[in-house]
Amino acid sequence: MPTQRKGRPLVQLAKLVEDVPVKVVIDDVTLLVLKHLGEVRVTQGVCTHRGACLAAGALAGHILTCPRHGWDYDVRSGESPSIEGEGIAMFESWTNEETGAVEVNWTQVLAWQTGRAYAFETL
Repeated sequence: MPTQRKGRPLVQLAKLVEDVPVKVVIDDVTLLVLKHLGEVRVTQGVCTHRGACLAAGALAGHILTCPRHGWDYDVRSGESPSIEGEGIAMFESWTNEETGAVEVNWTQVLAWQTGRAYAFETL
């Protein structure tokens, strides 16, 4: 049985600037929205290490580096190039043609949020 796709609007596509991460918080879930190489990506918005806000990180090429302790993630895959087995969650997203809003698959976000094995306060 296919997973139902339930979208939640995050930000207007027209407001995204290439390679500038945007923090979006919905229902206490912090997400990162990034337009990179013309594609919009939505990831978890906090570092898996200590919960720092990834939107405040530095992007160099495809690599987003956490501002707090330097953990890094490839924005194309979510995987860390430096720490084997580490990565951030990536979520299906699309642009709503009628509204121009970037939407995220909220079913995926909720499944990820429910299954997280760690908890911390977002810094």
